[in-house]
Amino acid sequence: MRKFVVTLMASLLSCSAAFAFWPEATDSSLEVGVGYRQDKLEWKTSSNFDSSSSYDCSSYGGGLPVKLESKLKWKDLQIWQIEAKGKYVTCDNVYLRANLDYGWITSGKNTDKDYITFDRRGSYQCSSSNEIEFAHSKSDAKGHVYDPKFAVGYQFKMCDDSFAIAPLVGYSWHGQHIKDSHLKQEVCLDGLNLPDVDVVRARSHSSDCYYSDSYSCGCSYDSSSNCKDSKYHTRWNGPFLGFDFDYRFGCGCEPDWELFGTYEFHWARYHAEGDWHLRHDLPDGFKHRAKDAYGSVFDIGVKWDFCECWTLALKGEFQWFWADKGHDRAKIADASIGDIKTDCFVTIPLRDIKWQSASISVDLGMVF
Repeated sequence: MRKFVVTLMASLLSCSAAFAFWPEATDSSLEVGVGYRQDKLEWKTSSNFDSSSSYDCSSYGGGLPVKLESKLKWKDLQIWQIEAKGKYVTCDNVYLRANLDYGWITSGKNTDKDYITFDRRGSYQCSSSNEIEFAHSKSDAKGHVYDPKFAVGYQFKMCDDSFAIAPLVGYSWHGQHIKDSHLKQEVCLDGLNLPDVDVVRARSHSSDCYYSDSYSCGCSYDSSSNCKDSKYHTRWNGPFLGFDFDYRFGCGCEPDWELFGTYEFHWARYHAEGDWHLRHDLPDGFKHRAKDAYGSVFDIGVKWDFCECWTLALKGEFQWFWADKGHDRAKIADASIGDIKTDCFVTIPLRDIKWQSASISVDLGMVF
């Protein structure tokens, strides 16, 4: 007990000393609010098969499988969110800002389309290359999102302090945790002229392992509610540069209204993990990585000082993030001999990762 009291007293003294040296604020505020947001997320994988092997052109629908592509899209993600924002400006015009929002995805749609491209040139008078959609699925989406940000800068004031602008440098995290349910899947391979049980053995240029997929001829449509939910968790994180501005105007000497806005340009890394139940050849899911990701964030709004220290704001925010030249990595097989265990991974290119978001919110704030 004595050690606990001594530790507590030491902590309080340390905090008191820190606040004694902390610069006094000329402008500080705290805002909390609620809002509505709509998101859209999509990505594409594409793998090219090794065409050096000698296949019979007539064995695979009159051509060789040369490319396998998947396109996934989540759209109309309806999100209700809460948010908090704090601002602190010192006497030396050092500008500090922190933002945090958390939202619940109440509804949305996911579509997954798979394509295979055959090279029908060569012997047997095959025609030119063509792309065939052999699988299509739809599902409902729910989940949650989050976006914490921290920034520091220097504020410049002009026009008798009615206009202020603060260049910023900061760091942000953006995440979407999406769960897909009520799967409706359609698979159609009639146009490929495959036999009843056909095993396509191919080798991807980016893979060091052979793998096989078994297909059944015909079209099938499955809307069973007993299917397990699929999950996809994303994270965009990295530094950003930007600026905040505000312009105060009003009747008489009191600044009753304020126009404010923000722009940020982000450099980010994209990380994602999928727990996919659409494909049985991915028992451990897959991971997505992309180092070269970029984004822009812009918001604008109006604020009303309706009391001595209380404010009410209406704000709109828009976010665009994109990434390319990533990779999709998944374990497709494992084997063990005695104490030796070998895992087989396949890595294919990940392309055209895009995330778009638009929101509107109402914030209640207190000025200190």
